[in-house]
Amino acid sequence: MVGRLLTLYPQYDIMLPGHGSDIVLVGGILEAVHPKAKGRIVNLCGRTPLRVLAKIVEKARLLVGTDSLGIHVAAAVGTPNVCLLGGGHFGRVYPYGDPRRNRIVCNLMGCYGCNWKCLYDRARCIVEIGTDAVWDQVTALLSEGR
Repeated sequence: MVGRLLTLYPQYDIMLPGHGSDIVLVGGILEAVHPKAKGRIVNLCGRTPLRVLAKIVEKARLLVGTDSLGIHVAAAVGTPNVCLLGGGHFGRVYPYGDPRRNRIVCNLMGCYGCNWKCLYDRARCIVEIGTDAVWDQVTALLSEGR
């Protein structure tokens, strides 16, 4: 999806903040991107204090993430966002504000509300969210004026 974003929206750069434990995940994203596009990606993983993250998110055109700090900051400062939302605490934590700015993408399952005591060997409610569903929300938000 990062490659598609870079190709179809050349006016935007991508920043990849995250906790230090996300370094492997971010590394995988960077490896999948064409070498010519890597100059438009800023890897901030493990190097983004809260104040810096808040400023980056406030100035961002869009934030895509899970139900974690970045999404909550985006909702607080009014930055449009797409949240990949799992079922552990579905409906309890995520700031369901204005749906024109705060979008969710989820894989609804009968076990939602499990308090993250997953019945499966992996959190299917998160890992099986389709990229097309995320992409649809991303393109909808990017096509709308801010």
